[in-house]
Amino acid sequence: MPQPTLSQVHIQAALTQIATAYIQDERYYIADKVFPIVPVEFQSDKFFAFSKDDFYRDEAQQRADATESAGGGFNLDPTNSYSADVWAYHKDLGGQTRRNADPAVNMDVATTKFCMQKLLIRRDRFFVGKYLVNSLWGTDITGTAGGTPGTATPAFWNDDANGDPYTDIAVGQTTILQNTGFEANGLLMSFPVYQALRKHPLVIDRIKYTTRADASKVTPELLAASFDVDRVIVSKAVYQAGQQCSQRHGVHRVEGCAALPRCARAWNHDPHGWLHVRMVGPHRAQHDGRAHRADPAAVVGPRNGPHRGRNGVRYGRRRDRPRVPL
Repeated sequence: MPQPTLSQVHIQAALTQIATAYIQDERYYIADKVFPIVPVEFQSDKFFAFSKDDFYRDEAQQRADATESAGGGFNLDPTNSYSADVWAYHKDLGGQTRRNADPAVNMDVATTKFCMQKLLIRRDRFFVGKYLVNSLWGTDITGTAGGTPGTATPAFWNDDANGDPYTDIAVGQTTILQNTGFEANGLLMSFPVYQALRKHPLVIDRIKYTTRADASKVTPELLAASFDVDRVIVSKAVYQAGQQCSQRHGVHRVEGCAALPRCARAWNHDPHGWLHVRMVGPHRAQHDGRAHRADPAAVVGPRNGPHRGRNGVRYGRRRDRPRVPL
């Protein structure tokens, strides 16, 4: 055997240019796409609500000459309240670990992304558990095997023979218009529902003469145009529910990992909810010489405040290093 051997002439080390990780795209999360973000100064407060019924009554009357016109007023409810509760998560990162990390393991970036994933998952799961539930929006429709389109128990949309998403969505749009005075302008669905619609024969039949009916062409934008809404939002985020992965309700579960809801939800542009964000100033990184913790202010600071650099890139300022894009 020739000497030295292959194992003797090379000491194995970690690659410097790559490392692997599972970090979900922020676009997969949907809470801030459904409800608008409303900056607030205080963590809790009240807000006014005008009476819908008072504005929608037909009360104008014909007026005779030199007589007073019919008149009235509207109720204003000042008792509605909000609470911008703070949710936080951190990972300790010691200075020794940071200095000893290999080049491919940027512990500052990894720690930031790790904490941000936790907060994004919590926000979406809170949203789903709070707002995608029965008996909240006034009308609940539950798909069933062999159901009837346009009723409270329609056929599942992945039933190509019996499901009719156009009829079901049209009924939902009519219900929203009749109860709010606004047309639905958004449709929220989980990824399994989205996949079922992309291959549904009724969808394909409507686009086959104008668009190639392959999966890459059947996009959320095309579905939005087909269903006459401004936006179709698809929830794709997953979370680890146990030892394996599963796909449920919009943060999805995938055989052990969890995803959000197995449903479609339409809403109108008069929002029934907001994400309240307290304005707390620029991002601050905490340093004690030994450990680094992700600052919750990073997720609630002003969008274009001092903590964002050119092109919207967020920076964390550190005493011992130059700016590092996160």
